[in-house]
Amino acid sequence: QNPIYPVTTISFETQEAAYVTLDIYSIDGERVRTLVDHYVSAGSHSVAWNGTDDNGQQVSAGHYYYTFNNDTQGNTQNGFHEIIIAKALEKTPTTGVFFY
Repeated sequence: QNPIYPVTTISFETQEAAYVTLDIYSIDGERVRTLVDHYVSAGSHSVAWNGTDDNGQQVSAGHYYYTFNNDTQGNTQNGFHEIIIAKALEKTPTTGVFFY
């Protein structure tokens, strides 16, 4: 689980050069953003997600998943991984009440 305000970084590693896809999905299974869809060199990589969809629109707070896949054998990072987007809390100075 990973609260994502305002940006989260997803790190991954490939043991050899590989074609990698990393997509963000809503809880309903709708793809909302493609972060990686190309060949990468062997080694450690990271990509930032700012909580927006492919059209640049901010997604709603909630549970999201990212899929990581590459075309190399023996990859242990393939599959679904959870991301939680939490809205920022805003405190009103006069009442101390938090609004979501």
